[in-house]
Amino acid sequence: MALKGTYKFAYDRERVWGCITDFDFLRSVIPALRHFREIRPNEWQGKLPLNWGPINDKIKITVSLRSIDHPQSFQLRVKTRRFAPAIKLRTTVRLYPDECQTSLRYKVRLNIAAFPPGIFDGAAEHALKHELEKILRKIDRKCRKEKNYAH
Repeated sequence: MALKGTYKFAYDRERVWGCITDFDFLRSVIPALRHFREIRPNEWQGKLPLNWGPINDKIKITVSLRSIDHPQSFQLRVKTRRFAPAIKLRTTVRLYPDECQTSLRYKVRLNIAAFPPGIFDGAAEHALKHELEKILRKIDRKCRKEKNYAH
């Protein structure tokens, strides 16, 4: 499944970059990341509950930032280890300055090995996009409160 979209922040690019690349900051707005720990620079690991159809388990997940081009773009990668079905999520984030605001453009690719292509069309794709937009709004609100935020 692939998604793409744009979100506009009313802040300069440096401020947005500081917020979205600070894992402690992200943990404060994305509850699922609260129990992750840093295992090396720009890489974190944790366990998340997965209750989806026949799957009811906790899975070990690694989150990493790659291809970092400050303050313009990065890739966020999420993958599972020792779990079937294998889940891989790759998100490319690019920031574009726009007068006094910043446009964040994202592309998300989600692969779950046990499911055939096309199974995520429709409702599941809409639900994932809705969750991403909800997270971006939370980041926006938190960024607004952090008036002098500097990473």
